[in-house]
Amino acid sequence: MKMVSMKCDDAKEEMAEPPRQAYPYGLTINLDGESLEKLGIKELPSVGSKMTIECMVEVCSVSQYESKESENKSLSLQITDMAVAGKKSNPADKLYGKA
Repeated sequence: MKMVSMKCDDAKEEMAEPPRQAYPYGLTINLDGESLEKLGIKELPSVGSKMTIECMVEVCSVSQYESKESENKSLSLQITDMAVAGKKSNPADKLYGKA
C-alpha cells in the first residue's frame, strides 16, 4: 500500500493567523492503556519514532454538494479494527524462527 503524506500544504507559513496545524484535525489517534494492551504494545516507543498501522474502517457518512463557486465531497470513517507495528519485520526471520 502506498503511503501518502497528509501534511497541510500551508502548514509551513509561520505568519499564518491563527497558526495552522501541520496535519488536519482528526488525524491524530489516541490510544489508552487498554488499547495499547490489546495491540500488544508493552513498552512505549520514543517520541518521533515511526510506526505502521493497518486499519479496518466503517463508512459512517458521505456527503457531496455543489455551489456556484465550488464542489465539495467528504467521507467520514470510523476505525473499527487496527494493527500496529513498530518496524517492518524480515519475512526470512519469521520463516527461520528469528522473529
